[in-house]
Amino acid sequence: MISGMYLGEIVRNVLLEFTTKGLLFRGKLSERLKTRGIFETKFLSQIESDRLALRQVRSILQHLGLTSSTCDDSILVKEVCSVVACRAAQLCGAGLAAVVDKIRQNRNLPELKITVGVDGTLYKLHPQ
Repeated sequence: MISGMYLGEIVRNVLLEFTTKGLLFRGKLSERLKTRGIFETKFLSQIESDRLALRQVRSILQHLGLTSSTCDDSILVKEVCSVVACRAAQLCGAGLAAVVDKIRQNRNLPELKITVGVDGTLYKLHPQ
């Protein structure tokens, strides 16, 4: 699950799990957060690029019906977004590395020079 189509939903599921365990939002879920697809991947990018004292994070949480979130909640949500994005990048890199290494082995080469083309909204708009 590395596509921009899924990253927001992965974050939402992590937030649900953390809230259910009482680690976020004082254990209180909002109905909006329970809605599949409500946490858009663009939110993840906005949160990752937030440098203004977590204002963007708080705004998104309010949009999701989490009006009583704390500063600690915002920090943890930002960390979840960062970890999910980093994980996706690492999985993508690992997959590419495996394919390139297999091509190199099949050609019986000591090394293989390649160029990787990248496109897409997530690549263009995500701050990291």
